[in-house]
Amino acid sequence: MIVSNKELALRLDELENKAELMELKHDTFSHNTRVQLKQVFDAIRELMTPPAPSPKPDRLRCPGEKPNKPKAIKKR
Repeated sequence: MIVSNKELALRLDELENKAELMELKHDTFSHNTRVQLKQVFDAIRELMTPPAPSPKPDRLRCPGEKPNKPKAIKKR
């Protein structure tokens, strides 16, 4: 998966460079189109970043199992 992410990142960089070259060559390339392409590239990069690990591991529960409640401490 890491290799495919690196390959995807390289391809994304290539596409972004090609889009920038198109902007330079064509004066008719509208500002809105440039902004939209940048948003697409940024969104794809954000989706490629792995999620942050959760602070504590999740515990799988059986269907119908109720979550554990803390037990009350009896005072003497």
